[in-house]
Amino acid sequence: MATDEQELARHLLARRDRDQSVLALLWQSRVRYLAVLIILSGSIGLTFQTRSPEWRTLGIFAAGMAAGVLARDIRWLRTLNHNRAFHRRIIDWAKVEALANGIAPEKLRQNPAE
Repeated sequence: MATDEQELARHLLARRDRDQSVLALLWQSRVRYLAVLIILSGSIGLTFQTRSPEWRTLGIFAAGMAAGVLARDIRWLRTLNHNRAFHRRIIDWAKVEALANGIAPEKLRQNPAE
């Protein structure tokens, strides 16, 4: 059975050479963002309904929170995508491959630069 570190190493290797856009990263978490969009839609509906004006404040608050979540995550994903080339350069891919294959990183020879 694979450990959590092995699974993470396999995922890292699978994404190593693949360029991803912000939309592709959003698509990977589509269920979460679908829930945020449903909350945003419902809160906008609360904001503009006229039967119970006391719900308007809650609608404005919830719409602002959902919009803030989307803005924060899009900014974070853009930063992640921007730093991707740097991470590819500094990661010791031999250690990641060994970890994905079940070899403990301590058993690998150390890098001379360390």
